[in-house]
Amino acid sequence: MAELQLKSRLRALMLEAVEAAQEANGALRRGQRAVAIYNTERDDHVTALPSFAAAADELGSDPQFVATAGRESASRVVLQLTYDFLERLSTQDFDESTFEATWTSFSEELASPNWTYLSMANLHGFTSDFDVLQLGDGISIEGRSFTRLREMGWSDFELEKLMEDWQGGGQHVLIIREEVGKEADNLVLGNTATGISKAYRMLLALRLAREGDIHIGGGGVLTGRMLTTRSVGQGFTLLGGASMLGQTTRFSGLAYQLDESEVSGVRAIYKQLIALEGITGQSPYNLGLALRSFSTSYDRFPTQADSRIVDLVTSVEALVGTEVETSFRLSYRAAGILAADDNARVMIYQDLKGFYDTRSRVVHGGTLSAKHLARLADYELLRQYVRQLLVAFLRLATTPGQSYGPGYFRQLLDLDLQHADRRSALRAAMGMADGLVARG
Repeated sequence: MAELQLKSRLRALMLEAVEAAQEANGALRRGQRAVAIYNTERDDHVTALPSFAAAADELGSDPQFVATAGRESASRVVLQLTYDFLERLSTQDFDESTFEATWTSFSEELASPNWTYLSMANLHGFTSDFDVLQLGDGISIEGRSFTRLREMGWSDFELEKLMEDWQGGGQHVLIIREEVGKEADNLVLGNTATGISKAYRMLLALRLAREGDIHIGGGGVLTGRMLTTRSVGQGFTLLGGASMLGQTTRFSGLAYQLDESEVSGVRAIYKQLIALEGITGQSPYNLGLALRSFSTSYDRFPTQADSRIVDLVTSVEALVGTEVETSFRLSYRAAGILAADDNARVMIYQDLKGFYDTRSRVVHGGTLSAKHLARLADYELLRQYVRQLLVAFLRLATTPGQSYGPGYFRQLLDLDLQHADRRSALRAAMGMADGLVARG
């Protein structure tokens, strides 16, 4: 009975709103998007209608609405519902089917216990033969299908903003979907901080999973952004609508291609990154700095091979460096962890020593010889080594009960790297027992 009473009062208000739109000399318009509270002169044409107060009082007495939005929000929601009805209306006179569609959208939203928050970004440098890749935690990578995006709840206006950011950067988008329980405090919340955090955590997981210059955002040289919104029924339109948040730099490098068979590996790394965020205290290696430096090697602007090598060597130092740093010790430790056999260990040691020497020339302003320039051109090999190290240390840091604590890395690592069985045990704990970094 209460629902029918509310519907009846809202219908009476919409009838009056149509008549007011006919007499308001353009202050109220049919078929035009309007947001409550933004234009008080326009709002007055609705709030002064005879049926407005009764409709707002009826909605404000609904227990479900009060629990969702608070009694004090009833007037704003009724005002927005009126604007949403007028936006739907394509005829000059009141249309029953338009009112029914507006009421259905409103009542279904009111009945839902959760808000649906959406975050989306173009993926630059990404390719896949699969149109939809479900990555877990409400995150997916999907082909840019406007039909499917509209079905999710994105408006044409928001999709236009997506295209403005795109600039030909790729054919896929990263989407984060979050369900948040409704309450008065989040009635006007347009996005969640966790959505943006999830996006950048997943970007890091994708970069750790395989090589490729993948970025959030379009193909522009300077910045790319994330589009966020809350998909809602009529009457609950947000004050600010959609918003664009965040920025990152662009670099057109090696394409990033992900197959469905690789999704499980991305999910595992993403879960480890979540676990790492929950670990308190100081780790035996500065994994946080190592991950940030790895990310910076993608995102620094202007992007140059020399700055990439500086960032990547910093990442290695954060993992296996010592207070007294030498290129020998750094290269020896990293090669000992990465290589599965003696030949690979010699090769990786020589590579890392060469990259470290090049990095030293860069940061100290030395002259770069032909061999240093060759290392700069081959920075992707260094990033491949760093990626393998990061994945290994991430696994070690998030594995409960492992015995490789702070004392081990300070006192025993160099000794164990000279002992075949103990070195193999360490690599097994890091998930590298059968791993071999391929060159090139």
